[in-house]
Amino acid sequence: MSTILPFPARRRIADILGLDTLAEWNAHAACQGEDTELFFPNGRGPSARAQRICAGCPVIEECREHAERMPERFGIWAGATPQQRGWTTSGHPLRAAGKSSDGTA
Repeated sequence: MSTILPFPARRRIADILGLDTLAEWNAHAACQGEDTELFFPNGRGPSARAQRICAGCPVIEECREHAERMPERFGIWAGATPQQRGWTTSGHPLRAAGKSSDGTA
């Protein structure tokens, strides 16, 4: 009988494969070999094709962590647009920490 581990006990694919750097996990990404314009659509709106590619990616968690850690302010990372990750189209934070959308605390 197979046992499914609870989420915290599951390991990231990068941990299982011993991949530590962007270059190492990125080599396993589903987007490798795809046109970069799919992931950086230059104001044309999100690319549904890019988001579908990301949805099936074996290193999507590593990609998401990278986009948050850097932070990546442009492009589709882990299937999320900059706005979904908290950035304006000009690369500024959507809302400053601790402030409401009208600028008050």
